[in-house]
Amino acid sequence: MKRTAVMISVLFCSLALSIGAQSQDASVVDKIKQLQQDQINAQMKNDASWAQEHLAEGFVAGHSWGKWETKADLVKAWQSKTNKWTHGNISDVQVASFGSTTAIAHYTFTYDATFNGTHRARSVICSDTWVNESGTWKSAANHCSVSQGK
Repeated sequence: MKRTAVMISVLFCSLALSIGAQSQDASVVDKIKQLQQDQINAQMKNDASWAQEHLAEGFVAGHSWGKWETKADLVKAWQSKTNKWTHGNISDVQVASFGSTTAIAHYTFTYDATFNGTHRARSVICSDTWVNESGTWKSAANHCSVSQGK
């Protein structure tokens, strides 16, 4: 009888921890999805303050046209407003969380923009790595590749 009671207690504790972890994962997923949309909104407006606040030190982006960009590069471009956005839409956002400190988002980004005088209109597939730094989610890395057939 005691053994059965112990087994039932262990089962309930495990279930409670599992439900708590799933709830936490859902919260992380929702937060990252919102941050992804916020990032696109900031990008469309060249809002350098968003980048300064939400990009981790050491951030790096790999662009579909074969260029690396650091946090400092991106902030400088947004401040100078050298990027002119006509359209930008994020879709098919999926997020995988790895505990409470790391999440990976992948999505499709369709845009029409001019970068340093060069016009680009395309769809790209992207992945972003997010890290939780003392309770604040920051983007640590971004990479986009041209979608097949686009």
